[in-house]
Amino acid sequence: MNNDYKKQSQVKEVFRRLKKNKPALIGLIVISIIILVAIFADFIVDYETVAIEQNISQRLRPPSREHWMGTDGFGRDVFARIVHGTRVTLSLSLVTTFSSAFLGSIIGAIAGYFGGRIDNIIMRINDTIMCIPPILLSLSVVAALGAGLRNLFIAILVASTPGFVRLIRSVVLGVRSEEFIEAAHALGTSDIKIIWNHVLPNAMGPIIVQSTMYVAGMILLTSGLSFLGLGVQPPVPEWGYMLNEGREFIRHSPHLIYMPGIAIVISALSLNLLGDGLRDALDPKLKN
Repeated sequence: MNNDYKKQSQVKEVFRRLKKNKPALIGLIVISIIILVAIFADFIVDYETVAIEQNISQRLRPPSREHWMGTDGFGRDVFARIVHGTRVTLSLSLVTTFSSAFLGSIIGAIAGYFGGRIDNIIMRINDTIMCIPPILLSLSVVAALGAGLRNLFIAILVASTPGFVRLIRSVVLGVRSEEFIEAAHALGTSDIKIIWNHVLPNAMGPIIVQSTMYVAGMILLTSGLSFLGLGVQPPVPEWGYMLNEGREFIRHSPHLIYMPGIAIVISALSLNLLGDGLRDALDPKLKN
């Protein structure tokens, strides 16, 4: 009961600090709205008849009462595609970030906890991967495996995991010499249980902050790969591919560029603001 009460008090204290940070609070509100839009996209606009069904007679219409954000080159409603694109872009970014955090946390914890040769092997491989820019590495993986949602997930996972490995390793190096770890050893607790029950929970703060920042980066990376035609394939609406489709109409129908571009910027910016606020709330010493 005492542990549960202590955890609840810590969560309340973090949220209290977060509420004092107005930019972070704005970021939290905006990203909450975006998540709700993604969840209830089917209730906001129909997918089959509005978002992907072509209507050439309505093509390239400017924003109006009937079409709030205009129509694209195939007569599809841009607002409907933005709404359903939110689900595609956000879900892919969240899944890849969660997977990267989970995989990177395990590998980083093993490297930091055991040290020695295991640490050297893991970190040299990790450093080699990190030497390659994420967008270039993702392009190489997608080019090798082929375009598609599954291959895009694999490419982003490979590119984003090394950052979590390095972060968690640094946290574990500071935790493994603590007295409670030595006490667990003395009680005969296995290394796997120590890592899972004692080491990783102490790294949750950095993991949460890093994950929030990474979701913003994943949105940009996913949109960038889709813009290059190596991500989500048509007719599935995705913000990056919508930018690619709107390029040829940028002179007389700039709304095709503005609308998905604004969606990308707002999502990434709100997540970065929230991440900064969480960092300060979880560790006030950093702000000072």
